[in-house]
Amino acid sequence: MGNQWYDLTKTEQDSLGNNILERSQSLDFRKLDILDNQGNLVARTPVVGEQIIILKRNHSIQ
Repeated sequence: MGNQWYDLTKTEQDSLGNNILERSQSLDFRKLDILDNQGNLVARTPVVGEQIIILKRNHSIQ
């Protein structure tokens, strides 16, 4: 996922993440990790439930 992820609103991030999750499940993937350009985990497959788990919404400068 490019750094544009951090320019999206919370609703847009949720929607995009869930769309990617649905596509991955339709291809029989059991696990999905979404990383940014720096390799930071920004979202992942839920353990319980059906919605993507967003772990990082904002780009933190280090």
